[in-house]
Amino acid sequence: MRARKKGVTPTRMSTILKRQAVPRCGSDYTPSILATPQEAPSISHACTLNSSKLGREVHCLSLPETAAALLALYDPAVVDLHEQRMLAPWPTPHPLFGFPGMHQVQLPPIRGMIEVAERLGYLKMLPRVRIENPDVPGSSDVQVFPYIGDLLLFRRRVNDDGLYCINWSIKDQEIAFRVRTVRQPGKQRPSRDSLPDMLPRHEMEEAYYRDAGTRARISTPNARVLKFAARRSHA
Repeated sequence: MRARKKGVTPTRMSTILKRQAVPRCGSDYTPSILATPQEAPSISHACTLNSSKLGREVHCLSLPETAAALLALYDPAVVDLHEQRMLAPWPTPHPLFGFPGMHQVQLPPIRGMIEVAERLGYLKMLPRVRIENPDVPGSSDVQVFPYIGDLLLFRRRVNDDGLYCINWSIKDQEIAFRVRTVRQPGKQRPSRDSLPDMLPRHEMEEAYYRDAGTRARISTPNARVLKFAARRSHA
């Protein structure tokens, strides 16, 4: 993905940074992308869930994501949920840093997607956008455009012993984490043995959170849960 791709623009990056440079919690959280006709991808199944637990609307961009969000919101151990959270290109504090009620403990920081990509050999794959430099008229800088995650769960440990985070990456099929396009007209579907364990995009996201001691999981809600989510999204 490069700056010419849809949504990778200076205006979009400015909006994301305004909402996510310092992520807030609970009812004050604002996702990077809203489930609105103006912001949601045209092929998405955008949906908002009105959560009394969080005191705000949860913005989902696909049916599987809606299903996963519903499961998370019904989990009594989940105390907060951040959908469409920016994966910062640069180092940032741990997601739990400054979380209300969190004890003052040593939390490992997030090193940033640029460091992760460089370490894994994927630096050239990161999307970039050209930003005008307001201090030097007529000049511009090329910056890494942030990836956006699906769901970041904040859960309470057993026996109320502190909090921890789990990152969920959501797809409708497991194979979608291993190949960009599941169905390509005129092309034979690749065998599982010929596919990588994970696409670079998801491999980087997993390492991004692992550096901060946060588990990352891929999720594909089953058919029954998807049907429930579909009914809920049209309620």
